[in-house]
Amino acid sequence: MVQVPTRRFGRTELQLPIISCGGTRYSYTLRKEAGDLRLRNDLTAADIPDEIHEGVSAIVNRSLELGINHFETAHGYGSSEVQLGQALSAIPRDKFVLQTKVGPTAGESEFLTAFHKSLERLQVDYLDLFTLHGINNAEQFDWTFRKNGSLDWAYRLKDEGLCRHIGFSTHGPTDRMRRVISSDRMDYIFLHWYFVDNRNWPAIELANQHDMGVYIISPNDQGGRLYRPSPKLEELCKPLTPMAFNLLWCLARPQVHSLALGPDRPENFDAHVEAISAYYNTKEGNELTKSIAARLKNEVNSVMGDDWYDTFHIGVPDYDEIPGEMNLIHILRVWGFAKALDMYEFAKWKYNMLGNGSHWYPGNNAARIGELDISDVIKDNPFADALPSILAEAHENLIGDPVKRLTQSGRD
Repeated sequence: MVQVPTRRFGRTELQLPIISCGGTRYSYTLRKEAGDLRLRNDLTAADIPDEIHEGVSAIVNRSLELGINHFETAHGYGSSEVQLGQALSAIPRDKFVLQTKVGPTAGESEFLTAFHKSLERLQVDYLDLFTLHGINNAEQFDWTFRKNGSLDWAYRLKDEGLCRHIGFSTHGPTDRMRRVISSDRMDYIFLHWYFVDNRNWPAIELANQHDMGVYIISPNDQGGRLYRPSPKLEELCKPLTPMAFNLLWCLARPQVHSLALGPDRPENFDAHVEAISAYYNTKEGNELTKSIAARLKNEVNSVMGDDWYDTFHIGVPDYDEIPGEMNLIHILRVWGFAKALDMYEFAKWKYNMLGNGSHWYPGNNAARIGELDISDVIKDNPFADALPSILAEAHENLIGDPVKRLTQSGRD
């Protein structure tokens, strides 16, 4: 049986599989069939149907068969911790690497209570990896790094033997990531970086300079909803699938150590394992991945304008420096891929998250582009003259019903 290769996860010295088992999609309380239980975050194993537990056990067992021994979840993923703890309870503790995430808080009691509740749900005495979940904006940054703040409390837990390595996850801007990395107090980073969102590469490079582990969040979902690709994207990625291309494109960089897959059934691993078996770390695979990437970039640039893929964000500040707090970088990114590669489902989902996803997806959409003057803040962008009309076009084509994060229920 194929075994998924490993990479050294920075200064943790852990050998992590290059794909890991994420815990969002199998969470019972994040499913529609859970009914009223979807709003609950206090379920025990006994509250969850046996067939749901059996499904997660099947995922865990298949994962371990493939050499995927890293399991990650979060305090805010509904019943995910409870289900994972139940599935892992019969497996020797030294056979898996376990990680969960707790968001930084202003109060010590809230933070520590959440941590200990997570340990209880997971049925373990310690975590291999403890992640401060979502250092996205200035408030979370302050809660993390203030004296006697969340990071100090996390280090106290480490001193008590309750966790072994401390890192952070983020949906925030690259500059804020770099500030966290430069503190040199984190062992690893969880971030977004894919073919459809490569702006965070400077943060990955800096993390490598600090010998931090680098873990990519949700490459199939956040990386373009690649499990339901548009026919155009599917054709341009041949002979690979879009999921396989994105996987190999990310892993072509040795600075990237692992990617999170979020299975809801055991066979979700299969396509990725097949791609790894056939193409990972081979000359043929590297050349094929480069060829597909060039093909996709050429199509984006031919539709959106010369060098759009690499330069659309240059000179555009973060949303909080833009009139109406429009998240221009986010809008321009998803609209470029929608228009050029027919990725409309993905783009509409991401666009309509703006204003509805709390600090995870901050800023507003482009509804007010006709009444606000943004000329001064975008004057250094290569497409400055065209941006107002591009943003108006994006809004017209992408606006729909408001969308919230899957896990958004006040628990993140």
